[in-house]
Amino acid sequence: MARISPKSTSGEQGLKRLRQAASRLKQVSDPNRLWIVLMLADGARSFGSICEALSGSQPALSQRLALLRHGGVILSQRRGRQVFYRLTEIGEVLARVAKKVTG
Repeated sequence: MARISPKSTSGEQGLKRLRQAASRLKQVSDPNRLWIVLMLADGARSFGSICEALSGSQPALSQRLALLRHGGVILSQRRGRQVFYRLTEIGEVLARVAKKVTG
């Protein structure tokens, strides 16, 4: 993963990279989405397992997972009748940052 430095943030390409970084950070700005990312840092989990842990509604969870998936933070994989979610490389980085920030 490329690092962002003051030199790499100048010009049009640098601005594009900063926007992308801000977008990824925004993906985990919601406490529920952040909790999902932290859960998935321990390994892949099924939709049902995540739903049970969050004690929320399935439609709300589906929306949160879709935002994380479209943002490139998580990946989904169907196994039979179940869907499992896991972190992408970016998701793993965000999880490490979140763990440091939350102590």
